[in-house]
Amino acid sequence: MIDYALRRRFSFVEMESAFASESFKEYQASLTSPTFDNIINLIIKLNDDNMYQIFTYVKNYDKNNTGNVSGILLYAKTDETVLPDEKPFKIGRNNFSVKTLDLNTEFSEISNRLNEIIKFI
Repeated sequence: MIDYALRRRFSFVEMESAFASESFKEYQASLTSPTFDNIINLIIKLNDDNMYQIFTYVKNYDKNNTGNVSGILLYAKTDETVLPDEKPFKIGRNNFSVKTLDLNTEFSEISNRLNEIIKFI
């Protein structure tokens, strides 16, 4: 139900990661920046499509690089043994986090979990 409610209110745009393109690799090599390389490797490691998208939104919104903008990837909890709930981490000055939400619980529990998650912000 929450998924359908969200989908009615937002439009979605498919964005492809360009990390594997030759032009991006050339650009990355031209920077010779270990920090930039670490950021790109972290994005690829976490989930290249989704993390790249949230990273792009955060960095575009935080044009002055103040660090006042944070990003959260929120996934529905599944039966997988490995869950993406990790401690918040920084990329540059911005905070990022990956969390899961169990949608098979009472709404009050979902609400409590969402309140826990937004404390990160």
